[in-house]
Amino acid sequence: MPVTADILATYRGPARVLADKLARGVQDPVALVYLAAGAILGFVAQLPRLRREALLPNPEFERAILAERGEVRQIEAVGVPQDLVAAKFEALVSGALFAWVFVMPLLFYLIAALSAFVMRRLGGRPSGLAARLALFWSFLAASPLLLLQGLGAGLIGPGPAVTGLSVLWLAVFLWFWIASMREAGWGGVPG
Repeated sequence: MPVTADILATYRGPARVLADKLARGVQDPVALVYLAAGAILGFVAQLPRLRREALLPNPEFERAILAERGEVRQIEAVGVPQDLVAAKFEALVSGALFAWVFVMPLLFYLIAALSAFVMRRLGGRPSGLAARLALFWSFLAASPLLLLQGLGAGLIGPGPAVTGLSVLWLAVFLWFWIASMREAGWGGVPG
């Protein structure tokens, strides 16, 4: 089944999708691809918000960029010069890229290991692969909502709508992950 069809099916029954993946014998390289795809989509979701931040005045950030360039210029708190918008955006994108592509995958591996440990203490029997697959797939399957949240953050900025989208994404991700972990740990659990 294509990944997009699996993502849609996850919104109807996350445990069934994970059970199907486990039954097909999905291995670590595939789980890693799910994590990498989710991390890349998480990074892409940040781009509209980062562009918005680059356009907003931040005299301290702008002074730091000028100091790094060796320039001395008066910074207004009203607008941001175009050359600094590009430099700010580049700096923000560099930080987000590092966080999403290098740090988040390591964090996800740690969370997967801890969740497998906790499940075993609760009487479950998840393999390390099943715990990783449950977390990585849940994150990838919830990524369309993360992209929507990022678009909202870029277009309308902070506020109740973006907070609502963030809460919706988190709730869906947790629903997918908990249902998938139950399937990975005990198997045959509806959800």
